[in-house]
Amino acid sequence: MAIKINGTNTTASPGITGPDTDTGLVYGTDEVQVVTGGTTRATVDSAGNVGINNSSPSSYNSDGRNLVVGSGSGGQGLTIASGTSGYGNIYFADGTSGDALYSGMLSYYHADNHMQFRTASTERMRLDSSGNLGLGTSSPQRNAHFNSSTSEVALKLTNSTSGSGSSDGTDIKYEGLNLTINNRESGAISFETANTSRMQIDSSGGATFAGQMFINCPNATALRIRQSASGDNKIVLKNDGSATFAGGAFAIASDGDISTNIRGNGHIELDSTGSFSSPKVKLFADTGNATFAGNVTAANVSDIKFKENITDAKPQLADAVALGSQLKNFDWNDDAPLNEELRAKRFLGLVAQEAEKVSPGLTYTVSRTKQGAELTPEATDEEGNVTPATYEELDDSYKAINHDILVMKLLGAVAEQNTQIETLKTQNASLEARLIALEGGAS
Repeated sequence: MAIKINGTNTTASPGITGPDTDTGLVYGTDEVQVVTGGTTRATVDSAGNVGINNSSPSSYNSDGRNLVVGSGSGGQGLTIASGTSGYGNIYFADGTSGDALYSGMLSYYHADNHMQFRTASTERMRLDSSGNLGLGTSSPQRNAHFNSSTSEVALKLTNSTSGSGSSDGTDIKYEGLNLTINNRESGAISFETANTSRMQIDSSGGATFAGQMFINCPNATALRIRQSASGDNKIVLKNDGSATFAGGAFAIASDGDISTNIRGNGHIELDSTGSFSSPKVKLFADTGNATFAGNVTAANVSDIKFKENITDAKPQLADAVALGSQLKNFDWNDDAPLNEELRAKRFLGLVAQEAEKVSPGLTYTVSRTKQGAELTPEATDEEGNVTPATYEELDDSYKAINHDILVMKLLGAVAEQNTQIETLKTQNASLEARLIALEGGAS
């Protein structure tokens, strides 16, 4: 192929060409242009800057014009074509050996379609083929996965109001096995669902809940309330429903007034005024006694206006005699649903299972359950959520005697016995009269 030198040296007729007279090199003042089809495709200007499809690369920022790609209008681009299992790389070097060859790097790996970003010759961020972003990890497990080679990984949030210093904004930190959310400003932390605040912690540490609060704790202690993190427990709530109070007493407010007060000795006081100087009701834990400032109305309703289909009761004497023959002395075992003081006493009474054979309506069943064998163990998922163990629910119902019915039966038996006694008294008086008459006739 012959090389020609053309004296016109324009884009339409380059100074050096081959067989195609509008394709070649155009030499200007300290610059060279590569021309095809009468159009400049590349320019090397007097500063050594290269423009591809751009004739004035030195017009751009001095820190980024060594190579300028694109004409500045329409869509422009740069493609790095690699093999299906190869890398496409852009290196940022500040030397010709060692790590300086690739102090910074942007790389795409076609074998698994991930992109990685390096600084200081070390991978810092990776975007995998699923769209998961990893900072500090080459295998992100979630949409955004932050990892640290030390025991602490943190996310910092700042804005124009908070400032952007180390002591500004909010830090979300995972250190060791502990998660910390630290609002460094004098503001609140709010938790929202359905675009509504459900819980808020203010700058003083006070917490406000917009709805119900449930504490699901597999441990014996569900909630501890202290004045400081290392201080003594002031209130302890346990998952069996019991509670302890460091002061030995607590009060319950109702409609703005304290209506119930439980003293340290276990006494319970009820008062509508809230002062408890003269409580209306006192329940004494040590003796079981109670005092009332007003009248006491029993819940047993007996007015005739509430009754219908009234008939005389069936004879009760036989049942009473049969039940009397079943009286037992006994001790309570440790499973009896009684307090320790009552369980320690020896009792006189009936056995429900024996009594119901005489009078089935005399007994009733108190329903309850107890925990059986473990069905599924406690489990903790990868996010740290704990699912408590589950247990078999066993029936632990027991029989009880309705003493109201028992008293009614005894009243009926007494009435029957009284009738029999009166009959016997009448018969006895008649026999005495006849005997006196006989004795008088004999004399």
